[in-house]
Amino acid sequence: MAGSAFFTAASGLRNHQLRIDAIANNIANVNTTGFKGSNVIFSDVLSQTLRGASAPTSNFGGINPKQVGLGMQIAAIHNLMQQSALENTSRPTDFAINGSGFFTLSNGSSNMYTRAGDFNVDREGRLVANNGWRVQGYTQLSSDGQKIDPGSKISDVVINFGQKIEARQTTMLNYASNLDSSSFRYGSADNETASFGSTGILTVAGAAEPWAIAAGDSITALSAGPETIAVNGNIVTYDSSAAADLEEAANIVAEAINIDPVSSLQVQATVREVNGEFQVVLQSRNAGTSIDITAVSDPASSGLLVALYEAPTEPGSFLVGQNAVTVTDAKAATETTSVPMGVGVNRPVAGDSFVINGVTVTLATSAGLTDTAEQNAILVANTINNTPNIQVTAIANPNGTLSLVQNYAGKQRQPAGAPLDAAEADIYIDGTATAGLAARYGFNTFQDWGIGALGADAGIIDNGENARAELVFTPENGSPELVRFFEDWPYDRSTAPAAWSPTFYMASTLANVQNSIEGSGPDMPLVPGVNISIDELMPGVANFRTEDAFMHSTSRIVYDSLGNPHNLVTQFTHINENEWEYELSLPEEPNIQLTNTTGRISFGESGLITSGNPLNPVNFTAPGAQPTSIELTFDGNGKGINGITQFASTSTTAAREQDGYPMGVLTDFEADQTGTLIAFYDNGQRRPIAQLSLATFSNPEGLERAGDTAFIPTTNSGSPVQLRPGSGGSGVVFNGFLEQSNVDLAQEFTNMIITQRGLQANSRVFTTQDEILNEIVNLKR
Repeated sequence: MAGSAFFTAASGLRNHQLRIDAIANNIANVNTTGFKGSNVIFSDVLSQTLRGASAPTSNFGGINPKQVGLGMQIAAIHNLMQQSALENTSRPTDFAINGSGFFTLSNGSSNMYTRAGDFNVDREGRLVANNGWRVQGYTQLSSDGQKIDPGSKISDVVINFGQKIEARQTTMLNYASNLDSSSFRYGSADNETASFGSTGILTVAGAAEPWAIAAGDSITALSAGPETIAVNGNIVTYDSSAAADLEEAANIVAEAINIDPVSSLQVQATVREVNGEFQVVLQSRNAGTSIDITAVSDPASSGLLVALYEAPTEPGSFLVGQNAVTVTDAKAATETTSVPMGVGVNRPVAGDSFVINGVTVTLATSAGLTDTAEQNAILVANTINNTPNIQVTAIANPNGTLSLVQNYAGKQRQPAGAPLDAAEADIYIDGTATAGLAARYGFNTFQDWGIGALGADAGIIDNGENARAELVFTPENGSPELVRFFEDWPYDRSTAPAAWSPTFYMASTLANVQNSIEGSGPDMPLVPGVNISIDELMPGVANFRTEDAFMHSTSRIVYDSLGNPHNLVTQFTHINENEWEYELSLPEEPNIQLTNTTGRISFGESGLITSGNPLNPVNFTAPGAQPTSIELTFDGNGKGINGITQFASTSTTAAREQDGYPMGVLTDFEADQTGTLIAFYDNGQRRPIAQLSLATFSNPEGLERAGDTAFIPTTNSGSPVQLRPGSGGSGVVFNGFLEQSNVDLAQEFTNMIITQRGLQANSRVFTTQDEILNEIVNLKR
């Protein structure tokens, strides 16, 4: 009996050592990808029965059995299969399972299963584990090539970088967004009626103009002397008897109308050449202004303006396309003093005052006695430039002189009476406010025009040059060009009439010309609602691109059977309040003929489309390619709000969807949670190429470890069931992640301490039993 304790303690030592081994293995794999830890479970072995149990009797109670245990044994070593945390690696060939299941690996003859998804791609494109075993999945595509067939047999997952997909020709175009319902107010491409009247808006062949237009007879002779006409009741006198030719005579009449103080505020006169003859054309400057012209004296000899004609039938497309614009800026009125600023006792001093264009400039500080003429010029220039509401800029020159430049280049004042008054000059200086100031500042060296009492202390500057902008609209149908002029009104002081009045002013810059075209400027708006852009070619020269407000164009690249791209343009034209016409074209390929390219789209009062989907597709055949047939959809496939609508908002309609593409090459891939590998091609296409398979087992703890963090089935694990990720109880797959080891270090260290104490206690049994045996031996002594 005494010796059995050795064997009992031995079993405890041996099995606790095995548990230490399992704990050590767990800790060793604490950072092993996809590792599943193990746990050792103990149980006792058979016991020695010294006396069996007896049942109670009428006189005695029952007796329990008397047994002594014979040690312990390993009851089980469990595989711990619980989920572990996922680590983000951003590596495209890394995969992690969240949930049940194992990746399937094959060596061609047998399979094994793992949770470690740190895979690679070999030179043949196969997805493989680190030990070279091949990852298995579903690789059979559906008939349309857009899905994976999960009913197919699993096989090697292959990613063929460089693999090509064939080109696909476009078969459909879906349009969406909005056509502006309010654009119809600006005119219609189908409106061929020319009229003018109280609205001041002329509609000519679809183009909306904000002026009423009237044209008179062509000039056939020069007048014999002064003649008069009434423009809207205002008497205008002209004399073309001294004109060099009929063109100059027409210009004399136009200038007389424009100079008139009242009529010039209502109308603008220009000269138009028609078949070598010259007519005076009047345009109302403001909406709502009509034009009435009558002859006061008899200008019948010249045949001028005795009758009004209908407005010219200018083509309605003259606003569409590219139109050349040239702007010449007039020089700013400028003058430089020829005498430097005074120095010493003649220096500028505080309190000196002079007047520039009616604004008083007063020096607040004095120049120093030793300051140079240049320093004094800087002092005066800064004072001028810091004076509020001043209209000129002063520049101090290195030689001590002063330059004055008008701030408004290309804008002139007009004389209001004769003789010329300083108030009508571009720049005038009155230096009489401070005695001797003119000499000290050099102002008396300005051009002296002898202006009344101002005498030699007044300087008058006139640039004598006027800005002019010329807009040339070139009709697309070959009709004569339409020309618009914008300019500061020219005049000659030597022949100035007794009475003048200001004409309209137009600053001669490209930006202001654009404002006038778009209708945002106060003077002479051309067409409200016109879309315009400018390409500036050089200073003062640009190309204007305009588009009628009732037209909208969009383009989309479509493909033929060879994958050749074609820029298909769709132009929408507002022809009635709720009706648009569309036309498709290939403007960059005029040799390709299209069929079924035009039609009409109708909208209801709700702004949604009521009809318009073409019955027949648009067809064309590119050289060397199969015929291309494209179905057009405008109504959002039955959901009007998703297609083309017509609301009072900017036209934004575009062909949003088409199904064609050129040939593509596989360049990259990613996977979704279903384990489907999506290939990226350089033509923008995305295609599924395979789907990883997950194997599940009835008893995953019954799997046998096979090394390389893999398992093989046993008779107690059950056979593997291949499932798509996310189906049948299997987990989902995360691409770019790896599952960490599920070893809990805190638990393992705790288990290690407990196991160590158990092993130490069993070792003490040996020493105690040895001492007991020693005492028994000593009894004989």
